[in-house]
Amino acid sequence: MAGCNIRIELIGCQLRVGRGRGEDDLPLGVVEAERTHIAEAEPLSADRLGVRFSPSIGQTSAADRVRHAIEQFCHLLVSVQESAGLTAHARPLITNMSAAERGKGPWTVRLMCPSPHPALLARAAPEIARILNLWLVGKSFEPLAAAIAKVIAGLAKFAPGGKNMRLLLDAAHRLEVPTRPVSGRTVQLGWGSRARWIDSTVTDATPAIATRIARDKREANRFLAARGVPVPRQMDAPTIEAALAAAATLGFPVAVKPANLDGGVGVTAGIEDQAGLKRAYEVAQRHSPQIVVESHIAGQDFRLGVVHGEVAWATSREPAGVSGDGVSTLRQLIDRAN
Repeated sequence: MAGCNIRIELIGCQLRVGRGRGEDDLPLGVVEAERTHIAEAEPLSADRLGVRFSPSIGQTSAADRVRHAIEQFCHLLVSVQESAGLTAHARPLITNMSAAERGKGPWTVRLMCPSPHPALLARAAPEIARILNLWLVGKSFEPLAAAIAKVIAGLAKFAPGGKNMRLLLDAAHRLEVPTRPVSGRTVQLGWGSRARWIDSTVTDATPAIATRIARDKREANRFLAARGVPVPRQMDAPTIEAALAAAATLGFPVAVKPANLDGGVGVTAGIEDQAGLKRAYEVAQRHSPQIVVESHIAGQDFRLGVVHGEVAWATSREPAGVSGDGVSTLRQLIDRAN
């Protein structure tokens, strides 16, 4: 796992993220953001709040307040990444802790924090330290929560898209396959000639023409119908008037979909009347000006995973829902279902 190598100074209970070059007059800012290999199997001398301390650091080498501040900082470094969808597969490792003079004065701490985007985490670390400093001196949490949410939102822009990618990266970690970001949300699995690029379920080996057809609902409908595959009747709906006319021709129930998107974005199915059609059209229009109306096909929804031309798995997709029992609250029913 790659990570971000950071040097921190503690004066009192306040953290200062420095450049690691000994300058004292630098503003709060991060330092060494180079990619550093973090070995998960390294022996630990302590493990508190998910933070690892190198065996070279004695149990009494730092005051409790110092350890507490560092542990909280490391916890935040990992938590904001996880909340943003960036999985950190190893725990932060404290590699060095030293005081200016026999445990007195400023402490200098070096740590390595796991991250799929080390440079990104390095840029966020100063703001995370600022938030923690305010919390440690007893500031109200409400504005701090908003500041944390802003950091998470910034990191989330670079997170793998969808649940598929997170599951694939987790599997790569379990199999000890190295990963690194390539561009945007694309990730490289492995090194050298056997490395592959992947973005959700699309890889560098996925045919571009097949992908284009699959993501165009009109073209895909014609392509499958021409080969004898049953498909729903479909009509273009560039305007709400065209959508209403299409529904009158096809007959309710119908489905309204953006024609050039995938993943179920902007799709409404099982529409029974004109009022529902108008609402669904507004939803689809928020995502794309290209809209189609289809006859609704009732049945089960399956998603197939194909690897090297063979079906590797099948997933049954069921809408989330609970049924009341006359006793439990809605929250209790949801918790029980999950």
